[in-house]
Amino acid sequence: MKNVLLAVLGITFIGWMTGCGASAPVDETPEAEAKAVAAAADEEMSVEMGCAMCTYEQEGVDRCLTAAKIGDKVYLVDSDLDAHSAGLCKAPKNATVAAHIDGDRLVVSAVTFE
Repeated sequence: MKNVLLAVLGITFIGWMTGCGASAPVDETPEAEAKAVAAAADEEMSVEMGCAMCTYEQEGVDRCLTAAKIGDKVYLVDSDLDAHSAGLCKAPKNATVAAHIDGDRLVVSAVTFE
């Protein structure tokens, strides 16, 4: 009986130390899924970046926001890039970005100025 009890305790301890084998919870909300799909769809592209207000004088924009021009169309940029810090209020800069277009916005995951 003592050996059975030790065996059960040993197996329980080993199971507790190694975990149950289940993976960590995954955020499966529609927003998280959409972000994951969009990030996977990012493509590298060359754009001109500037300030939506100062450089491109976009109608309805009343503060400095980062924007990107692709062809003749200007998109507001979703990223951590600050127009002021990047010097985009003074003049536009050419850049290579990893991004995708979502409606009237360019969602940028990486940017390299040329």
